[in-house]
Amino acid sequence: MVRVLIVSAHPVLAEGLGRLLTANPEVEIVGQEAHLDAALARPEDPRPDVVVVEASRPPGAEMEAVKRICQKWPGIRVVCVDLVDNAVHTYRGEHRIVQCLTDFLQVLGLGHDAAATR
Repeated sequence: MVRVLIVSAHPVLAEGLGRLLTANPEVEIVGQEAHLDAALARPEDPRPDVVVVEASRPPGAEMEAVKRICQKWPGIRVVCVDLVDNAVHTYRGEHRIVQCLTDFLQVLGLGHDAAATR
């Protein structure tokens, strides 16, 4: 089971992403927050395995978000979703162009059974 926390100021994105991800039985959404400060103020339990953050503008601002998230939850995986260039950036510098849900699930580490939710 992968526990996911979604951080997005766009409710349609957060809700839609949550619904798509929970179609996979290996995903549990442990929260949705509109702002990073609210996400970081959450109780420690349940601890997310992955934080999905909507990439913000100006470019590079998401690195500050990654830093703050990793300070709160050492060892966590952070995925930044960029709505402008349709890309996903994962902490540790990986860059993937995401064109379908299967691609996104692979970024989350759920690629082995992702085709079932496509």
